[in-house]
Amino acid sequence: MTSPDADPGPHGWGEPPAPQYGQRVPPGAPVPVYGQPAADQPPVAPPAGGQPQYGQYGPTGYHQPQYGQSQYGQAQYGPQPGQPGYAPQPAAALRAARPGVIPLRPLSLGEIFDGAFNAVRRNVKVMLGLTLAVVGVCVVVFTLLAAAVTPWLDARFGSLTTDLDDSSELTLGFTGAVLTTSLGTEIGMLLAGAVVTGILVVAISEVVLGARPSARDVWTRTRRRVWALIGVSLLSGLIALVVVGVPVTVLVLGIWQESAVTIVVGVLLLLLSIPAVVWVSVSLSFAPAVVVLEESRVLPALRRSWRLVRSSFWRVLGITLLAVIIVAVVQQIIGVPIGVIAGIVGATSGNDVVVIVLSTLSSILGYTIGIAFSATVTSLLYIDVRMRREGLDVQLAAAASAPRR
Repeated sequence: MTSPDADPGPHGWGEPPAPQYGQRVPPGAPVPVYGQPAADQPPVAPPAGGQPQYGQYGPTGYHQPQYGQSQYGQAQYGPQPGQPGYAPQPAAALRAARPGVIPLRPLSLGEIFDGAFNAVRRNVKVMLGLTLAVVGVCVVVFTLLAAAVTPWLDARFGSLTTDLDDSSELTLGFTGAVLTTSLGTEIGMLLAGAVVTGILVVAISEVVLGARPSARDVWTRTRRRVWALIGVSLLSGLIALVVVGVPVTVLVLGIWQESAVTIVVGVLLLLLSIPAVVWVSVSLSFAPAVVVLEESRVLPALRRSWRLVRSSFWRVLGITLLAVIIVAVVQQIIGVPIGVIAGIVGATSGNDVVVIVLSTLSSILGYTIGIAFSATVTSLLYIDVRMRREGLDVQLAAAASAPRR
């Protein structure tokens, strides 16, 4: 993990330097009193003319504002709308507050989803093109491996279906081929998801600053962290698997031993594991962004994600669930027609290759769009939480106004 004193980098994504507001002062250091100068600063001389400073009483006992100054509680920083001399802010000043797809301040729900849609729309080559390329390569490779294993499985376990009639044997063989290739597809998507998440995080980190990174630039920054991204994905999945696996093991043991008490305990633990898995998954959802942008190692990234999400858990959970619903709807719109076509082709021709190709194509398209949108939303949530907790908006505004290297 980046040390507190390390340079956060040209884009301001590192952890904030210590000490931050609200942190403890080092032992032995003098504690300044509010309103007093620090020890290494000279005292401020009183203004000429005997005018009292802010907060002091004048000769009459009250501090009267000077000409042109605002009364207490009023904010008059120049001509107001409708007054003579008022002019709207220039476009450059307005762009400074929003150099990219989001304003550099804590975000609302609408701004997060609007930023996600705009990020995908403005940089389709990276957000969808590069994502599709990575997902396609991983899915095709593992699907072909699974398809190559299918004849070996038929040769080893085909004798188990010799007692079935021809129709049942054909149906069972077709189902086994589809399940085997689907398993390969899922493994490929799992591996691609870890890499693609890092790619999208890097792309979002540039898009929010108003830049349009190329696919080569994004991949160059991501490839150094690929193994860390895979490690975060596998470890997060393993933690979720343990949370679900323990109650499932208890339930299976209860059924095997025919113990009613153990079965009831297993069922209760299994019901409790569902919100526990959601809690763990949401709490660790920022880890890929921490790995890539803060160049953290796997375990420190998981701990930091846990700390960041903890302060805004319910908000992060709600927005994540809404993104999941949107992704599910889009994937159904894409996948159902292709699935129907695959089923008709498989039933009429019995050609497993066509069915596998159509099913794989449906999985690739649906997964590409889904992960592009959901990872973008998660990245914007990570930025939003850091702007709320760590003042990241100040660092990003400075990085956006700095000359690009």
